This record gives sequence, structure tokens and C-alpha cells, in this order.
Amino acid sequence: MRFKDKFKFLIKAPISWIKSKKYSIPKILDSDSTVSFILEKGSSISRFGDGEFNLMNGVGIKFQSADKELQKRLQEIACSEKEKVLICLPDVFAKHKLNDLSDESKKWWKRNLFLTRGYWYEFFKNELYGDANISRFYVNKSDKDKYDYVQRLKLLWKNKKVLIIEGKKSRLGMGNDLFENTNCIYRLLCPQSNAYEKYNEILDTTKQILNQYDIDLIICALGPTATVLSYDLSDIIQTLDMGHVDIEYEWFLKKSDIEIAVDNKMMSEVSDTCGDNVTETYAQQIVGEIE
Repeated sequence: MRFKDKFKFLIKAPISWIKSKKYSIPKILDSDSTVSFILEKGSSISRFGDGEFNLMNGVGIKFQSADKELQKRLQEIACSEKEKVLICLPDVFAKHKLNDLSDESKKWWKRNLFLTRGYWYEFFKNELYGDANISRFYVNKSDKDKYDYVQRLKLLWKNKKVLIIEGKKSRLGMGNDLFENTNCIYRLLCPQSNAYEKYNEILDTTKQILNQYDIDLIICALGPTATVLSYDLSDIIQTLDMGHVDIEYEWFLKKSDIEIAVDNKMMSEVSDTCGDNVTETYAQQIVGEIE
């Protein structure tokens, strides 16, 4: 977040503190319970992290400029109680939950919540939420023993025909076995940044692909655009907003304690560039591309 944007939150910190006393802490399922909920209910999920929160407040982020329509949609979805969608938040609001994070991540959230806690509470007042870190399960966690969790996470797409909607350099599952248990994979590639500018085209193209191919599940990895897209597609097909799941899986496989670059995969927090070598299998899975 740029300094001038931090300053906006800083001058409103007293109001945030007042609001934090007015509203209750959101009740959030842990990651394991979130996976169980999705498996049992067949729910779609829309995830809100600090990036979505900033955009809800009119503040742009590194790969998505502030957008009035996106701001409106995120605010609408935040308070939605749509039965088919589990809204997910980072499980950081209860003090003891910060102990589940790495030291660096814990410090970051403490600073962030000092400025914004009350506004989180004001936006998110539903009875129950899932854990937004369902797909960010490794590098920022204090406990790195995630083998059992990963096996359970993979049940979400086991034996399913999956459409992956992703940034064109995200390349989920390429070069690893994250989605090896699927029946088959199709891909729709979208802009790596400011994807929401093409939202209507992404939505229309997705519907065309669903009419053309037999698909059981959609996995979205497209930043804040995925939060909205998962919500809007939930009436048609189960859609999981799973941004970062592949890069976290790469770090898990490499047993890395820090965020590191992965060959030929874009990760905005680490690098603005990546290689362009893709596998033949990956290339054959592409059924649509939006510039």
C-alpha cells in the first residue's frame, strides 16, 4: 500500500477503533473446517484478503487499480448471505489466531488491524465465514507440517472435470502434481493485471466454455476479480476462488520458509516477471484467452 493510502487509514484509525467496539469479531471456520464445509455443501467460495479490503475502500493494489464498479461489487458480496457461496476472510481477528502465523506475517497483520479492524467488522457482519487462507496454507504459517491438509485440499477437485480461470502467467499446476487427481483440465487465460477491466468478457467467455465442454468445477485464480466471478458463477456451477494455491504448493514442495520465485510462474509479491516456458500439456489445456 502506498504511503498516501496508508495515511488515509491512519487518520481514520480512531474511527476504526470506535467501530471495532460497536461490532462483533467475525466467526471464521479454520482451514480444515472450511474444506469440510465445501465438501459437504458443494459451496462456491469468494475470498477477501487485504487486497480486496483495500479495493472496497477505494484503494488500488499492485495488480488491480481502484475501480468504482469493483468497489461496489465487493461491498455487495461482503454482506451477501447467498446460500450457494461461502464468503471467506483471513482468520486473524481473534488475538490467539495470530499465533498460527509466522512472526513476519503476525507483525504485518498487527499493524494492519491497528488501522483497519473496525472497518473489517463493519463490512463483514454475517453469522459465519470460511477461512480465506484455505489456499494460502503454508509460507505465512507458523506450523509448516501441511501434508495431511494438502491431501484433504486436493479432495475438492478429485475426479472432476475442471476449468481453471487464471492470469496468463499464473500457470496453476504446471510442473507439479497439484491437479493430477482431476479427470481433466481446461484453461481460460486472462490478463495478469487489471483483469476486472475485462470482467464482462471473462464472464461471457466462461459461459460459452461451459456450454461447449463438460465441466464439473471451476477454479479461479485472478485476484479480486475471482472474488466477484466466483460469486456470479455460483448459480451455474460450483466455483472456487483459490488464488495462490499453486504457488503455496510449490513452496510447500520446496520446504521454503520464505516467498521465493518459481520458474515460469508469476507471483506479484516476489517478482513482476517470469519465464515463458510452458509444457505441451499446459498449452493443450488452453481453450480460451482474453487479452
